[in-house]
Formats: sequence, structure tokens, C-alpha cells
Amino acid sequence: MDDKKKILLGDTDIISRDNEDLFIDINLNRTFSEYKKERFDNDFDLQKQFDEERNASRYFNVYGFVQATYTNCNNLLYEVWANSGLTIPVLNAISTQALQYAPQFNVFNKLQGRYNFSLTNYTGKSIFIKFLTNNINMPDQVFEQQLVFYDTSGEFVPYGTQTIEIDNDLNTIDINNDFPFFYNKHWVKKNIYLENKTL
Repeated sequence: MDDKKKILLGDTDIISRDNEDLFIDINLNRTFSEYKKERFDNDFDLQKQFDEERNASRYFNVYGFVQATYTNCNNLLYEVWANSGLTIPVLNAISTQALQYAPQFNVFNKLQGRYNFSLTNYTGKSIFIKFLTNNINMPDQVFEQQLVFYDTSGEFVPYGTQTIEIDNDLNTIDINNDFPFFYNKHWVKKNIYLENKTL
């Protein structure tokens, strides 16, 4: 609703120029105050918002290559566990895929494959990927990938950090959580080499 006020100007020099300026000043101030401040001052910090969403997200996409000397890596079964004792399952019976798209020829003769899986709202610190092999020339093997890092004081380390910390016992702790963050997920690349069974 418009709040209109009429300013009367005399036909002689009765109203001084100072009074006219005062009336105009009041009118302009009132008009400006009717608008919200954020419409004039855009103080949105895009980098700050990105960092907040990145550090709060617990969505992960883990992917990479699998390579072996003798084992077919095109259709290799693997499982994902939440602990090193393999007692808390996360994902079971997932298969690796060939590097090429059919019907193209696999130049690596099936000795390399690729894997990819997603975790939604995963609250654990690490995951453990267990590859189920034939136990003839290659045993089952487990690989750890840390997803959430803490410093020596137990404080959460923001994503995008690559550093080394030394604890009170002079042990070094590698912090490498500079995972790319796209589409609300941390994209964690881990290439895996499967070792042969020793005789």
C-alpha cells in the first residue's frame, strides 16, 4: 500500500530551501527502508557454502581399477565391510566390470577391471573392501580406504586437507582427504593390485 504525502509549496518565498531539502530527504529514506537489506547487499559466500556442504556430506562414491597377474578381473566378486574384523557388512556380492565396453576387445586380456560403488549416509571412519578370489593362485584379500580423518586431538579434519601429523609417540599420521566433491558425493579413487598366492 502506497503511503503518499503531499508537499505543499507556496506561491511566494515563504518555505525556505532548507525545508524543501528536509522533506525530500525524509521521503527518500522512507522509500529505501521499505526494501530488505539483502536485496541491495548480496553477501552470499559461495565458497563457504560449498565447504559446509562438503564437510557435512557422508555420501561417497568409491571407484578405481583392479589389476592382477593371473586372475580374471572382468567379473570378480567383492564385498564392502565397515570394520577390519569383517563382522559389519555394508555391501555384499558386487562384481567388477571389464575396462572396455562390449563388444570391444580387452587389450589387458582380462587382467584389469574396474569397480564402483556408492555409500549413502555412511558414518564410519573407514571401509574395508574384500576381494573373493579362487584361493588357488590367489587368496582372498582385504583393502582399507579411510573416508573420514581426525587429527591427533580427535578433531574432525575438513575435506580438502593433505598433511602429515605427528602424535605424542612420534608416530606420523597421513591425512589425505582431498577427495573431489561433485553431485553431493565425495569421489574416492582407489586403484587395487591383487597379489599372487605364495607357495
